[in-house]
Amino acid sequence: MARFILDVANLDEEGVKKVLTNCADESLMGSMVTVTCIDKTNENQFYNDETQNFLSKNQVNTYNSRINNREYK
Repeated sequence: MARFILDVANLDEEGVKKVLTNCADESLMGSMVTVTCIDKTNENQFYNDETQNFLSKNQVNTYNSRINNREYK
């Protein structure tokens, strides 16, 4: 399994839905894909200066909370 961080600036609610839909299309990848939006703001964006790239505690907690609350069927 591989994990990625996709940073997309300045999206409205519809833009976020579009990214989630397109990135989670299993037919594109040929296997299971899970996409979780951890932050809809422009806070903690990724910079060319790698020393400034980090996930906030809030972003990590949002990810963990959504994963822990997801119902598996």
